[in-house]
Amino acid sequence: MLPTRNSESDPYNVIVQGDSFMGVTTHSKNPEAAVAFVEWFYSDAWYPAYINYVSSASSMTNFPKDKDPVLAEADQLCPDMTLVMYDGGGDDFTAIQNETTFDYKKLGAQMMTEGFDLDAALAELNTKWAEARTKLGIQ
Repeated sequence: MLPTRNSESDPYNVIVQGDSFMGVTTHSKNPEAAVAFVEWFYSDAWYPAYINYVSSASSMTNFPKDKDPVLAEADQLCPDMTLVMYDGGGDDFTAIQNETTFDYKKLGAQMMTEGFDLDAALAELNTKWAEARTKLGIQ
């Protein structure tokens, strides 16, 4: 994800997140096989080749990966960055998304069409989300 800020006086926010979210729940039907898969995925037999193939940076110190040159230069030019953890939504987001039937992929596709009115779309989303927050009791 690209760094972002609205003006030079704003914090230089760099969005970070884990590169893969994996775990084994207590309800897994085959926990031994699931653990073995996660261990293999993050092993030197697979993970270094995978992380070099994808555009993500590595979050594992034992498998470092150089940053994309453009992003590395941006970091050098603005060393006072603020790391912002990307949450991905969480339970409240999922509840609101389900209540409003929000589809970010559909919205993204609509944004590419001629005559798309972003302000109107955001106003409609704000209204729907406010109503959903009230209905669901989410602050």
